[in-house]
Amino acid sequence: MAEKGWKDASSKRQVRPDDRRAFGWEAEALALRYLEAKGFRLLDHNYRTSFGEIDLIGLLDGRMVFVEVRARRSDRFGTAKESISEKKIRTLRRVALSFLHTNSKRLPVHDGLRFDVITVFRDQHGQHVIEHFPAAF
Repeated sequence: MAEKGWKDASSKRQVRPDDRRAFGWEAEALALRYLEAKGFRLLDHNYRTSFGEIDLIGLLDGRMVFVEVRARRSDRFGTAKESISEKKIRTLRRVALSFLHTNSKRLPVHDGLRFDVITVFRDQHGQHVIEHFPAAF
């Protein structure tokens, strides 16, 4: 029995959901290394609640930063940043409030909050292109 998958338009091959998940994990790792090089201190990774998840949470430049990481193999269906809907923004805000409430006693002092988006795109040469959008919403 053939495994279910979908065609990746750029490579004309079957892509399994595991391939997509692995690319997402790789994008999160790249985003974290990128942010850490800028002084980001990770507090939590893939923080989940019953209504959503935030990829990276940490401190950068004295602020609590909630980071959504988006990965794309192509921009055929829009850019990674364009894929963040108003519904996703509302969800991220709710999850952030939950994180702050749940961890209020153990959080380091910070000077405000910020929501960033990091996009990771694999170009036609297989190289990763990272874009950082501080205070994206």
